[in-house]
Amino acid sequence: MLKLDHMTTMNPTFPQLNDTTMNHTEKHFDFYCLEFPVGPMILSILSSPCALVGVPASVWLLWTLIQRQRSSSGGGSSKNNDIYMLHLSVFDVLSTTQLLPYTLNFNFWRNDLFKSVQDFILALNFMGRPLVMTCICCDCYMAVCYPIFYMRMKSSHYTLRLVTSAVAWAVAIGWATLTIFIFVAKMPDVLLSIPYFLTLPVIVGCDVAILRALRKPDPSGKTAVHPQKQRALLTIAQSLVLTVLVFLPPLVMLGITPLIPLTKQERFCSVITPALFAPGLASMIMPLMHLHSLGSFRDLRWCGCRVE
Repeated sequence: MLKLDHMTTMNPTFPQLNDTTMNHTEKHFDFYCLEFPVGPMILSILSSPCALVGVPASVWLLWTLIQRQRSSSGGGSSKNNDIYMLHLSVFDVLSTTQLLPYTLNFNFWRNDLFKSVQDFILALNFMGRPLVMTCICCDCYMAVCYPIFYMRMKSSHYTLRLVTSAVAWAVAIGWATLTIFIFVAKMPDVLLSIPYFLTLPVIVGCDVAILRALRKPDPSGKTAVHPQKQRALLTIAQSLVLTVLVFLPPLVMLGITPLIPLTKQERFCSVITPALFAPGLASMIMPLMHLHSLGSFRDLRWCGCRVE
């Protein structure tokens, strides 16, 4: 029986890393792609601006949402619709803060224990973020397309959002645990795209339905779009485009990698590793978009000029 060294028995994020049947050769799988540095280099170059911009943006948004929740519980206006965004911001903070350490460890430190922890966070974000975004889209869909039923259920909105958020976290933690520690040596590449296969159709379907509903004329027959509807249309359209652009790369990469005539080492280093940039991009752009919608940038001053 082939005796695997320490590097071969580690738990990476993706299953193709632990190939325990290596055709009786002495060459183990290189988790750090020392022979294929182009993929990690692309990931590092693209991840750096995401980390530099995404960390302060996601932390700022998380702090803003926490303050809004506190003001709501203290007798202010209800901010129940911020609950999903607050949980999404936690995922964004986890994702953006580990980007630079992940690339540094991948390229320089190469600490296996540190990599395992970061791989768990990466897997957590891969499942948790799409689930929370799906909750947000479904909530908006019900509010726009079924407003009467939505208002009747208003008293239970807060509890329902807390429960669905807890379920999303439980599923994400369970998925990350299974991916890292149990199915890491057996799960095919295509199964790792399950979070995107499950959530992307729901997100796109809800956003398209919302766009169609907002473009319909009001009961008076007026076809002109109200300014508030115009802003909502723009926000939903931006969210839809961003979701497709961010979700599709890892979805396509993980789905077609088994069809590419490359070795597992080449697929991981040259195809899958650069695709890991996409979730980091989402964790940078979404906080910026939401901060803009909250008007947080209007209090900034840049070069003595007020940002409007």
